[in-house]
Amino acid sequence: MWVPDVGPPQAASASYNRGCIAIVTGASRGLGREITLEFLRRRVSVIGVARTAADLNSLLGRALSEAQGNARLFPCVADITTEEGMWAIEATLAHSDQVLIALINNAGGVELLDRSGDKVVATFKNREDRAMASIENASMDAWRAIFDVNVFAAVNLIRRFLPIMRLTKGRIINISLAEHNEDYNISSSIGSRASTQSYHGWAAYCVSKGAINMLTKSLAHEEPDIVSIAICPGFMDTDMYNYVMKKGSRVMDKKEYKRLQQLQNDKLPDDNNRYKEEEEPAMNAQKKIHHPSEPAYVIVRLALESSSKLSGGLFTWDAPELDYFHDQGSFAFATELALRGGGGGGEETILPPENLFGSY
Repeated sequence: MWVPDVGPPQAASASYNRGCIAIVTGASRGLGREITLEFLRRRVSVIGVARTAADLNSLLGRALSEAQGNARLFPCVADITTEEGMWAIEATLAHSDQVLIALINNAGGVELLDRSGDKVVATFKNREDRAMASIENASMDAWRAIFDVNVFAAVNLIRRFLPIMRLTKGRIINISLAEHNEDYNISSSIGSRASTQSYHGWAAYCVSKGAINMLTKSLAHEEPDIVSIAICPGFMDTDMYNYVMKKGSRVMDKKEYKRLQQLQNDKLPDDNNRYKEEEEPAMNAQKKIHHPSEPAYVIVRLALESSSKLSGGLFTWDAPELDYFHDQGSFAFATELALRGGGGGGEETILPPENLFGSY
């Protein structure tokens, strides 16, 4: 099995008198919540961005018990599809007085969801306006809404924080969608074993993630001092997955929907742990639903340690190329990485100017 040289781990930039901070969108639930908590355990503060205060308040309580060292959660209630939301994130960073080292573009999904009490419901009340539908049936309003969150908000965040991240040599992790192809033998580029997956009834989501994958590659090409990686976390036990299981049977291909059910029930056919191609198309190499803390661990390590050799790549979180980042014995705290030069990274830290965002 081909495994590329991913290079030695490189330290996330840090200062001896200012702490490190990461921005995580969609921080209040699911994968974003677990990424936030993992950063805090590794002594990295987090600007946790979400649309509602209630979920962030719940996260804040957990953060107080999980955070190590001087790490803090800075809650930021913001709609990332608006300029006001961007200003709120910038103001929170300025208020934190910490060094931005990572941006995790996690917010988004197959359908835009809200909470109604204990229930998770679609943002668009009318079924014809929802994004989880065929290309013919999904409304243009739904397409625009999905792209606003999944693509344009990520682009806007990257544009806003590029000046800082060039100085801190930061890392940008974009949460995406992919399948890992074990039979793909061409090894000319990092991440070439992964390709964007598609599902019947998920066209708007899949197309948006295809755009994210190319955004990641383009960013790596234009910004060599910033590591940019697209990661597929697979199917997780989250509100989004549960919503898809509840509503997906109406719009998804029957075989694809059944496969998701089998993942949930951990009852996949055991034919060398893979489906026969003639029976059913492969839907990722995943064999069961996993907890979002599993990919969150790998994503945080990539945000703190990945080298430029991975930049521009698209990976599934459990890809063999990322085996190093699964090894819990090799993990160091962000402050330890900085003090020892990142295990070979050894790059000089440059702090951003105090007035980069102006005054708030």
